[in-house]
Amino acid sequence: MEDCLKEIFDLSLRYLMHRMRTKREMVDYLKKHLYDSEVIDQCISMLCAYNYIDDEEYCKHYIEYSKEKLKSMKQIYYELMQKGVDKHIITKYLIDYDENEIIFKLLNKKSLWERYRDEHKIINYLLRKGFQYENIKKVLKEAT
Repeated sequence: MEDCLKEIFDLSLRYLMHRMRTKREMVDYLKKHLYDSEVIDQCISMLCAYNYIDDEEYCKHYIEYSKEKLKSMKQIYYELMQKGVDKHIITKYLIDYDENEIIFKLLNKKSLWERYRDEHKIINYLLRKGFQYENIKKVLKEAT
C-alpha cells in the first residue's frame, strides 16, 4: 500500500509539472491509470496538504490568463466548471471581472472591424463569444 501511494504521488507530481491542475482533473487522471480510489483519495489529500493542488489558486490564475485572452465571463465560468472548480469559488473570483473592459479591448482590435464591417455582425460575434447584450451595447455606445 505504501509503495503504491509513493508511486501514485510521483505520477501526480509529474502530471503537475506541466501546469496547475484542479482536484477533479487530478482525480480523473489517476483513475485513468486504474488506481484504487482509496489510494487516490490519500494522494489527493497529500497534494492538497502540500498546496500542490488548490482550486482557489487555480481559479485566480485561470481568470487572469483568460482576461489576457479576452474571454467573456460566461465562457470562463463554463470552462472552470468543466475543470471541476466549485461554482462558489468561481463566482467569488469572477465578481471583480470587468467584462466591459474586455469588450472595449476587442472592439479596439482593427482586425475585428475589418472582418465584420457591420455593427450588427460585431454584436452577433460578441454574443457568440458569451458577452451580455447590455454590456455590448453600452460599450459600443461609449466607443462611438
